[in-house]
Amino acid sequence: NTLMALISLVIIVVGGFYAFKINSNTRTKAVVYAPGDVLINEFAANTALGTDQWYELMNTTSSDIDLTGWTLSSAINGEINIGTILGSNSKVLPANGLITINLAYNPADDAGDVLQIKDPTSQSVHSISYGSQPNPPAPNHVDAPLLNESAIFTLPLGVPTWSITAAPSRGWFNNAVAIPDCN
Repeated sequence: NTLMALISLVIIVVGGFYAFKINSNTRTKAVVYAPGDVLINEFAANTALGTDQWYELMNTTSSDIDLTGWTLSSAINGEINIGTILGSNSKVLPANGLITINLAYNPADDAGDVLQIKDPTSQSVHSISYGSQPNPPAPNHVDAPLLNESAIFTLPLGVPTWSITAAPSRGWFNNAVAIPDCN
């Protein structure tokens, strides 16, 4: 009887292990994002009539991030699903890379807005205010960019800084030097 009980116990333990192993392989792990994993790196909200506004996002991690389910939240424009905006284009924000999203021009946010990037759980990972919207305050506040200007985020000497530039660097890392066309 002791031998039969021991064999039964081994079968239950081994069977339970394999059942756990099989079930654990089918589970998907939830990815947890930290504040600053994705930043609003540069944006131009005050564009010419008929020209899209654009928002450049930067991945600060060493892993690709699938932007499906992520939102750009705007106090003026509401919740904007980034995956929907990107459409059939790649929704992957490359590790330590950039992606730009375009939105139809809305003059209502020229004077100011509050922007947030939210992960699929609706947690804000980065916020910025500009112009007439004072919160969040500096260092996450910048003047409203004027026509043909953009607001850029830089880290001079490791200090987060927003500034306005008349030379937008859309699609480039801020402070990057453009290589002249040799053709």
